[in-house]
Amino acid sequence: MDYKDYYAILGVPKTADAKTIKLAYRKKAKQFHPDLHPEHADKFKELGEAYEVLGDEEKRQRYDMLGSQWKQGQGNPSQAKYQQWGGGGNINYEDLFGGAGGAGYGGGASGFSDFFEAFFGGRSQGGQGRQGGQAQARQNTQARQASPKEDLDLEQGIQVTLKEVIKGGTRSFYSNALKKDVTFNIPKGISTGKKIRVQGAGKASDYERGMKGDLLLKVSIEIPSDTSVDGLDITQNCKIPLLDMVLGGEHKVTLPSGDAISINIPPYSQTGQKLRIKGAGLPNLKAPEKEVGNVYLRLMPVLPKEHDEQASALYNAMKMLR
Repeated sequence: MDYKDYYAILGVPKTADAKTIKLAYRKKAKQFHPDLHPEHADKFKELGEAYEVLGDEEKRQRYDMLGSQWKQGQGNPSQAKYQQWGGGGNINYEDLFGGAGGAGYGGGASGFSDFFEAFFGGRSQGGQGRQGGQAQARQNTQARQASPKEDLDLEQGIQVTLKEVIKGGTRSFYSNALKKDVTFNIPKGISTGKKIRVQGAGKASDYERGMKGDLLLKVSIEIPSDTSVDGLDITQNCKIPLLDMVLGGEHKVTLPSGDAISINIPPYSQTGQKLRIKGAGLPNLKAPEKEVGNVYLRLMPVLPKEHDEQASALYNAMKMLR
């Protein structure tokens, strides 16, 4: 018997584990299946022979030691003969393809084509006698593939700013999977723990050409240290010069949305006193145009860092009035 390098036939190294061998066989079985490429029937038979050996731990050990003589001592050699396309009688196709092989796979052309439709999808070009098996195969396929993208999805975290939550926005990133820049939208009112789905930016399928999963971006909101969030309301510290706290006055402040506004500080304002800016808070994700929270500015007095004669004179006058 001529020696056949089964590792080379499947395209795997001799150190390949069982999972790698199984995946290699599945990929090549689709590539050279006679239902699609009748001219490759011999190649497909060779693949089946290679997997029958390398897919079985005991046979693989004998093959590694004995090469083409691995079958010696196994009993009746006729039991190892292949059917029309090499449907190895000792390959467990139900285990290999998750139940898609079914009964009769090794029984010639009709069983083989039933298996092909069950695992790879579509309708084979065989005769009418296969229709019953094909209908069952379609049902099995639909059950297994009810959510075909689940295993292809990727998930990663993303931080968004309060400004992006309030106004919405777009972001771009470079996708290693797609080898290009991908742009996605940040919806108004998105909250921590929610996920933004970027379609087609996940992993590519090894078995279905053109099928890609999605990228799920799990959101967390970046909140500055001087700011707190309670539901849709935002509280933000607002530093006010001490004189304005005492005498009152107009003060400019930048809101979490990025908008700059002027506010009136009432005379004799107290530390921690809050001023409400209605409708400047976070939108409700379900109704961003109808329900919006408020911003509360917490007044925090700021003492002068440098000597100011006018301010000192005023402070001294206030001191004398105590």
